Amino acid sequence: MPGDLKVIYFANSGSEANDLALLMARLYTGNYDAIALRNGYHGGSPASMGLTAHSNWKFNTPHSFGVHHAIAPYPYRGHFGYGDAEAGVKCADDVKELINYATPGKIAAFFAESIQGVGGFVEFPQGYLQHAYEHVRAAGGLCIADEVQTGCGRTGTHFWGFEAQGVIPDIVTLAKGIGNGAPLAPVVTTPKIAAVMAQKVHFNTFAGNPVVTAIGKAVLEVIEQEKTQENCLKLGAYIFARLEKLKAKYKVIGNVRGKGLMLGIEFVKDRATKAPGREECAQAVENPRELGLLLGKGGLWGQTIRCAPPMNITPADADFLLAVLDEAIGAIWVRGHTGLQPGSEKSSPATRASKRELKPPAPRSLLPALRRTSVRSLMFLLRVTPATALSPSRIHALQTFPIYVLPRPFPATVPRNRGRCTQGFLARARRRRLDFLQPLAPGPPLPRPHCRAVGLRLPVLRRTLAHAARLPHRWQRG
Repeated sequence: MPGDLKVIYFANSGSEANDLALLMARLYTGNYDAIALRNGYHGGSPASMGLTAHSNWKFNTPHSFGVHHAIAPYPYRGHFGYGDAEAGVKCADDVKELINYATPGKIAAFFAESIQGVGGFVEFPQGYLQHAYEHVRAAGGLCIADEVQTGCGRTGTHFWGFEAQGVIPDIVTLAKGIGNGAPLAPVVTTPKIAAVMAQKVHFNTFAGNPVVTAIGKAVLEVIEQEKTQENCLKLGAYIFARLEKLKAKYKVIGNVRGKGLMLGIEFVKDRATKAPGREECAQAVENPRELGLLLGKGGLWGQTIRCAPPMNITPADADFLLAVLDEAIGAIWVRGHTGLQPGSEKSSPATRASKRELKPPAPRSLLPALRRTSVRSLMFLLRVTPATALSPSRIHALQTFPIYVLPRPFPATVPRNRGRCTQGFLARARRRRLDFLQPLAPGPPLPRPHCRAVGLRLPVLRRTLAHAARLPHRWQRG
């Protein structure tokens, strides 16, 4: 890390890491008050819940002692928008005002995600963190960067999200990606700040154990060797450009934002009023699930799709993502203009005429994109979509069931009961003349990833759990 960020304490989760960072800041500065941002998320433990500024994530219990929340530097919904060149400075001024009016004039810490994650992938105006850090340090506080979601190259342009703002924090907290699913959450700080922890005994039973630290080391090696940061930059720019085209195509999309492979798609009911499109976003997440794509959502009203695919996705995966989103959002657009409800099969002559007049773009075929989709994504779908869940009425909706594009014949090692289910699925598919499916044939087992195909999990496990390669093949869900 840049500067004097050389000492690392280990925790198990982002919540624990932020708890420890707040403790360090209060011990080092001798101050108590802390400032965080509205629309921010820093964890669910008692202390980190106080830093969080989302009512959806805060239980009705005592918390937030000494914590104050500044306005969110949210260009799309905030007071200072994209067209304001001084938006970063103006938003940072609220931090200064908060120090002057809500605290003793001295604070312990300022917490900020480099890009707000749970809040809907909100990217700050340029210069915001630089000026906010100046106000915080003038009040005796430490600047803490929550890199749980932005760290390790995901933003593409920089390895750490705070670098895009031209700042160096006093403490950095990490989790999630650095452990690639394992409970690893480093807290990185300077030797001078870290020294305050020697005043008492600090101990965490499982933090920093040899297994998770080996996994963390392997993660960093894979990121460097496979150049996943460059992949985030290249494919992130490609996806962002295509999402902008979808925004021009569908009025339910109010804003597209983000960097690298950390992109937000915010839905609105009306672009003029910016009324949050909660229902539209929920449907835009549900429709892709039926087509084989899992997405998450964020924002205070659940109005934003958070698109953060694995950092090692391929161009074919990006095309698949975009094709599914086009199909799914197009379905919302048609229903919104014709009065059709999800699942309805009939409509009045007036509704059908209205639909003909609107002439929405014809849904593109997903099959070309699906045939190019990476094996990792398809094997994940194969495990989470059991054949027993399929019925003839759902065959068409689940066209992405990945048997037809597996790189080798379907394995003969499938347990007997699962094999019968698969045979039945193929038989039903043939009756419906879905001829894109390959016939079931015996063959060697597929490469065995025991875990979900997300993030860098497969190459990391190959490095850290190489001995497991000799274990017998197992099929398991999820």
